[in-house]
Amino acid sequence: MWFMYQGAISHFFANTTDDFFLKTLNVLKEAADFCYDKLEEISCITYLHKAKGSMFVMVKLNLSLLEGINDDTEFCIKLAKEESVIVLHQICERFQGFLMLVQRSREI
Repeated sequence: MWFMYQGAISHFFANTTDDFFLKTLNVLKEAADFCYDKLEEISCITYLHKAKGSMFVMVKLNLSLLEGINDDTEFCIKLAKEESVIVLHQICERFQGFLMLVQRSREI
């Protein structure tokens, strides 16, 4: 069954204009720049690297700047309840205190 997908993907790439790919990359870059600019304004979040080739970023949460929030799980729950924003946390033991933000654009 995988060969059907492989054929379809090859067909899509062969029949898609370069304009589509350039527009998509431009829209994603604008979304990454917007995300970076807005996160820079939030004092309790440290944005380690500006996204260049991915749709997600890892940010460090500074809990000492947040009143009434004891850990990243509590932050994520409150964010979901109050703002309807879902973020991924505790992705890996190595990244404790980090959140993964998935970037997207409304234009795609």
